[in-house]
Amino acid sequence: MSANSVVTLETEREAVGNALQVSLRSVVSVVADKPLNVSALGRTLGLNRVTVSRLMSSLDSETPDELLANIPGPESLRSAVLAAADHGVEDVLIDDAIQAIDSFAAMIRNKYGTRSSLNAALGSESKELSAKSAAKSRSEIFKGMRHVIGVEASLWLNTMFFVPNEDEPEVIETTTLHGAFDIRRLRPGTPFYFVFGTPFVEPGRDASDLSADPMQLQDFYANEPAELESTMLGNQLCHKLVLDKLGKDAVVDMLTVSIDKRGSRRYGAPESPLRGVSLVMDLPVRTLVFDLVLHKSLYPGSEGELFVFKPGARGPSNPNDPTSERDRIPTSEQIELMPVGMDAFDVPEVPRYGEMIQRMCDALGRPIDEFRTHRLMLAYPLTGFQYTMAFRAPMAPTT
Repeated sequence: MSANSVVTLETEREAVGNALQVSLRSVVSVVADKPLNVSALGRTLGLNRVTVSRLMSSLDSETPDELLANIPGPESLRSAVLAAADHGVEDVLIDDAIQAIDSFAAMIRNKYGTRSSLNAALGSESKELSAKSAAKSRSEIFKGMRHVIGVEASLWLNTMFFVPNEDEPEVIETTTLHGAFDIRRLRPGTPFYFVFGTPFVEPGRDASDLSADPMQLQDFYANEPAELESTMLGNQLCHKLVLDKLGKDAVVDMLTVSIDKRGSRRYGAPESPLRGVSLVMDLPVRTLVFDLVLHKSLYPGSEGELFVFKPGARGPSNPNDPTSERDRIPTSEQIELMPVGMDAFDVPEVPRYGEMIQRMCDALGRPIDEFRTHRLMLAYPLTGFQYTMAFRAPMAPTT
């Protein structure tokens, strides 16, 4: 697409958005009560409360693109304007509004094809609009993937502690809390596995017990614990979900902790200056809370960067590999640096999160004040996509 055609599309959106705002405000001002009564206006225009609220909110937009992103569709607008004609609105105002709506419909049909394609094009100059459009698109993907995979959850939690290994200063020990809340099966007979790396072996215990966990967390569950069948597939520990009940109330929770004494590297190298953590979303969920809790001695001065990859046939993507750039998906989402201390874990979406973190700190023998927390919190993360938090690591000291 040429630069001139982009300018033409932006100019047309501006004209259509302005015409809709002016003409619809004129119509609504005649029929709306003062102060505004949403229910009464809905009865007058033949719209429900949600649609009326969208309409009124969009008419207060500061930019044409913002209005076009939020306003109801052409058919809803047209029926509302025609209904307003029966309530004393002058014909000239009705005609102006219908003409603006027709231009809106023609622009969608002739220039973008669908409303969703228009929404995707909006907000090139606005991070807020871009984020709203992306979230809406992800929610549509979630609705499809939950039925394809046959399992869904309300929340996926992944919290990884990075602590220097006391015996090998160049090595980082990782302790990871991961799991899901409100897991629900939508279709019978669809297998689903949680994959968590190598099994935990408690000193002096039977190594064949693949269900062993270094930390018990079931007291944090809001629902019944998920029944899992644990097996080794290659070098990875896999937990198969055993849940044959269907229905909105047949939900279970699952949390587990894994420990890797050599989970990551403290220092970078000229060919691989970035270190961090990656997460691939296997389960369709409504909310992701992805926290990296870094010891304050690690990666000093690096705020971290979010990489979102669409892994291809080559497998997981590495932000240090220039060829992975072709798999990277642009995103307006960013990693957020949280306040130091337990207040960082006051997250309404994760009940009793602070208590979980305190239990992990107790197990590590370190207070939370020794750490800084970097968070990605995302609605409807993309199933099958890779989310990576990458930090620029210092070079190893020379001897």
